[in-house]
Amino acid sequence: MEYSKEESQYYITEEDVLNYSAITSNQIKELAQEYSSSASLLRDIARSVYTFMYSHYRGVRSLEHKRKMEYIIYNGERKKQMQSALRGAQIEWLKGMIFSGMDLYMYTPEGKPYAPESVQQKLREGGLIIKGEITYIHPDLLDGDF
Repeated sequence: MEYSKEESQYYITEEDVLNYSAITSNQIKELAQEYSSSASLLRDIARSVYTFMYSHYRGVRSLEHKRKMEYIIYNGERKKQMQSALRGAQIEWLKGMIFSGMDLYMYTPEGKPYAPESVQQKLREGGLIIKGEITYIHPDLLDGDF
């Protein structure tokens, strides 16, 4: 996985897809024809997964919640497990696009971001569906870059 500092997101690479799934390079290239590149497609998938993940928060300080989630994903005790779950969720999203024609941007009738059950399961397994407050991170730790 690679990290985009400007977006504060991990995104999968074509190498990740080939190593962790049965998807072929040709399948990625075929789907990526609609995008400027396969890297652009994979970054857009990451953006969709992150949007879905952050949409579960039910509190009032969503930017603070997002910052805390970023901290635990990149620096927390379970960061490897969480990053692995992000990789798995992004690969599942790509599988859905290749094998069932799933759209990159999915929403419920109420306008909330939606993801297939397989993506949701990967995020749940990694502890990345957090609806409530994250209270154990000291605010001083959130000031710097990750």
